[in-house]
Amino acid sequence: PQLTAVSISSGNADPARAKVGDTVTLAMTANESIQTPVVTIAAHAIAAGSIVQGISSRHWTATYVMAGGDKEGLISFTINFADLAANPGAQVTAKTGGGDVVFDKTAPTAGAKFPAANAINIDPDADIKVTFNEAVNIVSGNITLQKGNDLAVGVSVTFDGATNTATINPILSLNN
Repeated sequence: PQLTAVSISSGNADPARAKVGDTVTLAMTANESIQTPVVTIAAHAIAAGSIVQGISSRHWTATYVMAGGDKEGLISFTINFADLAANPGAQVTAKTGGGDVVFDKTAPTAGAKFPAANAINIDPDADIKVTFNEAVNIVSGNITLQKGNDLAVGVSVTFDGATNTATINPILSLNN
């Protein structure tokens, strides 16, 4: 037997990325009916209950929920399988279609560069730059900052994905 299609994806909003608690799914299709395959995902043997037959014994999926102890980086897998007569197929360790999945359990960090200003007043024409240590998803738009219980200041935020830098520009002065 041969596996004619193998793909891996994550239940994360970005199916090419996984974090702790995300379910990774390995889907496989064989050229003939096969017995329940033996699968590892992220170096973990997948229990038989997490390996499910699809519309026929040619189609299977295996799932694993990523954990804090798993190694960061590209998620590896192995598939061992045999046809119904117990003829073994060659072990599969690579996908045939789709993208890879990367496991990332480390929160991003950011460093901010503030404009010259005193603690009471921020110049509305001065930008605050925040640079992240890795790629992050930030949507440009407007946010509101509040000082104390009654003073709010609007800011404009733009994000440059190429440099992982957010530029924050206050729209109003922040005064006492």
